[in-house]
Amino acid sequence: MIQLEQIAKRFSTRCLAFFVKDLPVELKPWGEAMLAEMPEVQGIFAPVSWAMGGSMTLSKALVRRWFSGKAVRSSSAPGGGANSPSPWQRAALLMLLLSLAMGLSPNFRQALATSVESWNPTWSPLRGEQLDRLVERAEKLNDPASQAFVALNTPDLGKAERLAEQAARQDPSLQWVWFPVIQRQLIAVKPAMDLRSPAVAQRIEQLKAWDPENAAPYLLEAEWIRRNKVGIRVNSPREREELRRDPAWLSAMERAFAAPRYDIYFNRRMQLDGRLLRNLKAVPPLAMVQGVRWFAVPAWASILDFSKLLLAEGDRALGAGDQEQAEARYWQAAHFAERMRAQASNFFFYSSSLQRDSYQKLSALMARQHRDAEKARLDQTLASLEKERDRLHSARGFWELIYGPVSSAGIAVSLSSAIAFLALALSLAGMGYFFLRRWLRFPAPRLLDSVLATAGRLAPFALAASCVCLYFSYLPYARFYAGYLNGTLPPEAGGQLESFMQIRYFPNRVISLLGGQIGLSFWFWGSMTVLLTLVVIGFVLRWTRHRRGTLQAG
Repeated sequence: MIQLEQIAKRFSTRCLAFFVKDLPVELKPWGEAMLAEMPEVQGIFAPVSWAMGGSMTLSKALVRRWFSGKAVRSSSAPGGGANSPSPWQRAALLMLLLSLAMGLSPNFRQALATSVESWNPTWSPLRGEQLDRLVERAEKLNDPASQAFVALNTPDLGKAERLAEQAARQDPSLQWVWFPVIQRQLIAVKPAMDLRSPAVAQRIEQLKAWDPENAAPYLLEAEWIRRNKVGIRVNSPREREELRRDPAWLSAMERAFAAPRYDIYFNRRMQLDGRLLRNLKAVPPLAMVQGVRWFAVPAWASILDFSKLLLAEGDRALGAGDQEQAEARYWQAAHFAERMRAQASNFFFYSSSLQRDSYQKLSALMARQHRDAEKARLDQTLASLEKERDRLHSARGFWELIYGPVSSAGIAVSLSSAIAFLALALSLAGMGYFFLRRWLRFPAPRLLDSVLATAGRLAPFALAASCVCLYFSYLPYARFYAGYLNGTLPPEAGGQLESFMQIRYFPNRVISLLGGQIGLSFWFWGSMTVLLTLVVIGFVLRWTRHRRGTLQAG
């Protein structure tokens, strides 16, 4: 214990002495008096507390004298002379304080968290502790909405199945939860549930009975049949042909394409998430938006196979002279693609190819029947689909087709956050450089000193300007997200949350230029290695100089 007290006292004395060493001559007696009292302070924590309290008191005195213009060093002191802070230095400190004060605003903190998340090369789901808190709450209150929310967001597929079953049993209006939960199991390499068990078939039947006019339950049934028959791998032509002759699969797909609605329960998911996210703290909007937008991948393999089957049947009917049957088959595929795109616009690249193929068949049939007005409308839609396909070849075009037009507000949020962190990094780098140079006592090039000193003077202004720009450019997003969480937005407005993805446009381009996630990791760890190497070199130089001085003194 005595040794711990000595270590604590020695460490506290050195820290306080390091701070006192560079005080102005007017404040140095205060610091020396605090150092003189240190031997009388007993205990382990008391010396540390004394050193911290003394440093804070002296810092307050320094700030007061700095702003009052009375911080004058005696000319008799080494390097002395009047050294009152300039208006530029005072303004720099004010800008720094303004940047720190903006952290008191909840909107600014949300903007900062969202912008930081936008530079993450991977999509971050809700944190495990947040979901665990909701699971605990759901089990304690037996709340089906909380159980459904966790079932849709947890990466644990086994837990998702258990919670979805409890939620649907207690609240029949949550039967829709089975669509995304079973869909996730169908695309998993190692599903947690036994997909061949009667329980899965029973749940799909319950979903079909609950929502009989929706195509989604029938698509889920068809994909379940496909997974059990041919697996998750890429299927061979022979296996696909066998699947197309399966009466159960054909019946499910026929009913899916004939259903008047295509609803993958996006709006229901938005309402559920908005209600439950109010119980979580510090959920980045981007993490929530990404989880919602891609929560259910459509059964595209089954859709594509059945669409080709419909178009082939239409071609055979046309070859046999039955134009009415051919048109009915073509329109069946086209109308399904239209319903699919209208409800799930983020899957346009799935539905557009189906629309294009069926419209081309219909356009040729309209020309054959001399129905010029209908052909003109189809050709106009085909032209827009062709332009859409061409735009997919450019990065910006692909981004805009998925998430909408690139907005200046989203780019402003990304740039402001990047400039803010760069300014903060420059300030810390400058402080670290001058501290290290002073600690090692080595001469440095004046050019480097000048560059870092200029960066240090300008960094607070850049930091304040970028923080203000970040706050105001993010304000529309903050209002929209607050309305979503508070339930004041209509359900159909939930799809506008995709506008948050515009914040990721600029970071996404930068990350792509750096080589994606792997390239970003390379640059990050490379920079950390260089920095660590410089620190080690500094320690070696200091130790070598100290050793040389000791030998010379001996």
